[in-house]
Amino acid sequence: MIPLFERDGFIIAFEAEPEPVSMREHFVTECGWSASEYRRIRHCAWFSAKVSAWKDGIEVSATYLGCCCYLTVDEFYTTYAGEYFAGMVQEVIDASRSGLVAGIGAGQAGAA
Repeated sequence: MIPLFERDGFIIAFEAEPEPVSMREHFVTECGWSASEYRRIRHCAWFSAKVSAWKDGIEVSATYLGCCCYLTVDEFYTTYAGEYFAGMVQEVIDASRSGLVAGIGAGQAGAA
């Protein structure tokens, strides 16, 4: 896990996890690429992206995006930060906010 920055009171982190779908299967079988098209990208980073929000050292929310293909893993959250990554950051912040409210309410109800 790589802590990247703080936003709205949450630490936003990134992790590249192994992608269970093979790169070749994805591009050639699922996307219909030719073998020569696939050969041009076969040495790129292939992973499942995990973006998470943390509060006080606890992971509060996480979201995943599979079949990520970039020249390097860090391109996902640097060069192309305005693409999928930005939406994932907002998703974990929104989920964390609603989860914290639900968690507080549930904890209070259970303690009464």
